[in-house]
Amino acid sequence: MSIALRLQVPERDVDLALDVAAGSTLGLVGPNGAGKSTVLAALAGTLRPPHARLEVDGHVLVDTATGRWTPPYARGVGLLAQEPLLFPHLDVVANVAFGPRSRGASRAEAERIAHDRLTELGCTDLADRRPGTLSGGQAARVALARALAPDPGVLLLDEPMAALDAAVVPQLRTILAQVLRRRRDAGRTAVLVTHDVLDALLLTDTLAVVEHGRVVDVGPTQRVLEQPRSVFAAELAGLNLLRGTATSPGLHTPEGLVVHASGSTPPAGAPAVAVLDPAAVAVHLEAPAGSPRNVWPATVTAVEPRGRRALVRTDVVSADVTVDAVADLLLEPGRRVHLVVKASEVQVHGL
Repeated sequence: MSIALRLQVPERDVDLALDVAAGSTLGLVGPNGAGKSTVLAALAGTLRPPHARLEVDGHVLVDTATGRWTPPYARGVGLLAQEPLLFPHLDVVANVAFGPRSRGASRAEAERIAHDRLTELGCTDLADRRPGTLSGGQAARVALARALAPDPGVLLLDEPMAALDAAVVPQLRTILAQVLRRRRDAGRTAVLVTHDVLDALLLTDTLAVVEHGRVVDVGPTQRVLEQPRSVFAAELAGLNLLRGTATSPGLHTPEGLVVHASGSTPPAGAPAVAVLDPAAVAVHLEAPAGSPRNVWPATVTAVEPRGRRALVRTDVVSADVTVDAVADLLLEPGRRVHLVVKASEVQVHGL
């Protein structure tokens, strides 16, 4: 089912539009407080915004201009939150059967659907258990089964793995990927809020970056991560991003930094971003001899060890270096350095 949402919530500084194609999974990423949860609440119907229009599969569910409002139970929307939120007084089968039962299915039919969903997710052995006896991973699978039981046209996933132990996450991610693939084949749509780049890469078709209540970038997931237009998306993908104005050599930042790039660049004077991998940044204590295209004075702001390597953050960009280089160069916050980047390692994209 396709989604077309136009949303304004002035008290939360949210003003955005989103379109999701039928059968696709849209990922929502952005800083905390950017407006992602507001979008999910507007879709689910737990928030009644002052200005909104929502169409699902061509049917208008919400239009504040005309007073149209469809209650949550009538939207065909399922929600999987960070916490399982299972009913503690019901066993697993009754929890999963709750959705179909509340939509008018007989007890026998609702229990049949519940067993089908539990079988689909590989947790039939949990059918007679109470939520209080389940592990975090088990509860997450049951919560997913409950969200799927009414066969919602739209499935909302609000960081469903954020509260799980790291050891459990890969298994649930694999299960989710299988579920979303089957839903895609059936024309069902999903919206996933995440802060994890693996979730974005493995579970979504399209990625929207939300900052300050606005959609600042949207497109195929791989493009958004490989050619980011926002600082948040660049950080999520582990890349450096510099904003500025396109020039004939590449980019000129508001701080006066000249960035040389190779390949095609946007027209001179156009807003643009330069993207480069931290692994392409070399760190020197003195400006190197010769004529490297990009040599930028910088100050180290943090050093983050990562096994045998370290991410050296500076007030310009970050560099991925060995821990031996950190020791040899005495890299620490406040240290003045020179960053060297080949022009061939820099890509400039228009905004």
